[in-house]
Amino acid sequence: LGVIFKQLNRSEEAIAIFKKAIVLKPNYVLAHFNLGLTLKQLGQLVEAKEFYRKAIEIKPDYAEAYFNLGVTLKKLGELEEAEIFYRKAIKLDPNYSEAMLDLSSLLDYMNNLDGAIILLEKIMEIDVGKTRLKAAINLAIFKFLEDDIKMSNKFLKESSNIQEILDFESKNYLAYWKYLIKIIGMHGNLSQDNSNIRPIKTLYVIGESHSLVSHRLQIKASKDNFRCRALLIKGCKQWDLGESKKNQYKCKFEALFKSLHNSSKILLSIGEIDCRLDSGIIKHKNKYPEKDILNLISNTIGNYLSYIYKVNSSCKHNIIIQGVPCPNIDTTNISKENIEQLINLIREFNILLKRKSTEIGYGFLDVHKLTNRGDGFSNQRWHIDQYHLSPEGMREAWQSQLSS
Repeated sequence: LGVIFKQLNRSEEAIAIFKKAIVLKPNYVLAHFNLGLTLKQLGQLVEAKEFYRKAIEIKPDYAEAYFNLGVTLKKLGELEEAEIFYRKAIKLDPNYSEAMLDLSSLLDYMNNLDGAIILLEKIMEIDVGKTRLKAAINLAIFKFLEDDIKMSNKFLKESSNIQEILDFESKNYLAYWKYLIKIIGMHGNLSQDNSNIRPIKTLYVIGESHSLVSHRLQIKASKDNFRCRALLIKGCKQWDLGESKKNQYKCKFEALFKSLHNSSKILLSIGEIDCRLDSGIIKHKNKYPEKDILNLISNTIGNYLSYIYKVNSSCKHNIIIQGVPCPNIDTTNISKENIEQLINLIREFNILLKRKSTEIGYGFLDVHKLTNRGDGFSNQRWHIDQYHLSPEGMREAWQSQLSS
């Protein structure tokens, strides 16, 4: 009965039934496990992990419980302990490809890229299903960031069947697949106006998926020529870096910052995910209608920049903050009210982000002005898809900054 309530998304009723089952049979391992799953879905992670631990105590060879405890600990920012439980799950089930994929993601956030790649390659050997397709897409991203375009293309071809998978979990992988194919294709077709200019420095572009489009670009900033190198933190929002609790995004961000030579030039490409209709500030506002959206914007940006300033205090990196482009989404099934809300959010977000960035001495790359057709919506000249700019768009943004 608890499982049925859980499947119907009647989580509170499911929890009550699972707890009743445990009262009747204290060592009922499935009841403990399913209670952990339900609590995790509700975001009650601290409570969830205790029921996974109890399930493991009752059944020490329960690989799925070890895996889900690892997932929960990862969400709580307890990365080192999460790794231990992922590895226990894989030791119990050497072909547990789902656990390998999630452990690979964890190692990526811990900046252990070699370990992440080894696991992805193992999945390619043992799995023939959708986990293999996801592993291939992640390998394509890693190879692109290593400048191995041939191997990146190979893994993109091997994962092309991801287009046939319609479940929610795979949508993000499909988005990366389409995005990376476009980036690689557009890089090959870029005009070579400055190909004879020897880049003498590296511009590190740290960020979520928006950082990928800058990778390998040759640009001119200030008086120097730079070659961009992207350092990806998947799914990272300004909110994630600005929150007080530790998390996987902060773990990788700090590792990346400290791995670079002091006084490196860095472009931070983080913030667009905070400004989508289905995530970030608007999602939070919809959950808490009483909150003022301008305060949400101010708090998100203020906490983010304070965190960057603190982390950078010992590194002295030369920071440039990238703004958020105008929206380029399909508006067919979106109300006019929601579109106006999104446009206003992104406009106000950029105004405040630019002001606060410059106040603390950071540069600002204005991609909102570049993409604005006049009403706050994209002019469709510089986007590669719904959310991301094209390589040419990024080069144009740098050129516009120089000429302004």
